[in-house]
Amino acid sequence: KTHLIVLPSESEFSYHALVGWPSRLRGFKVGLELKNGKPSKGVGGGCCSLSNLLYLIALQSGLTISERHRHGLDLFPDHNRTIPFGCGATVFYPYADLKFTNPFPFKVLLETFIEGGHLIGRLRSEQDPGYHFTLEERDHAFTKVSTHPDTWIRENKIIRKKMAPSGAVIGETLVAQNKGRCLYDPEKN
Repeated sequence: KTHLIVLPSESEFSYHALVGWPSRLRGFKVGLELKNGKPSKGVGGGCCSLSNLLYLIALQSGLTISERHRHGLDLFPDHNRTIPFGCGATVFYPYADLKFTNPFPFKVLLETFIEGGHLIGRLRSEQDPGYHFTLEERDHAFTKVSTHPDTWIRENKIIRKKMAPSGAVIGETLVAQNKGRCLYDPEKN
């Protein structure tokens, strides 16, 4: 099933306003979630897969992020990771929401669907703004915590680059500074 969300010019998207409270009565299943810094299971667990996708689409499309939260943990090493660390957004109803605004003078269409067991999403518009965006990771580092020698902290910055059709950089914006405790040893993985 395909889900379509029309976002008019200057309007704000809210994950919680769209999805609402994740409860069994509303059809939500038990899935992976994080509680007190540890993997756990709960009703609506796994909703962050959708919020992660929507956040990444918003970043790569030039939408304006007004609220975003991230996990304080880095769950897995970079094997098969296709986007930089810290390009996700966690949600926790009703406290931690994901919100973004369409800054373009035209409406955009967010589309999500499942294909071959994979969650797919894209943003479409009636007009080409005449530029596109890329994301770049900077200042990436792993640091061992001196007071807890088995604990590692990972941090980075995510820069959104506005690109002309020629490939020239028109502008850059710092969109996220990330810091999270690793649930793995980066020297061993």
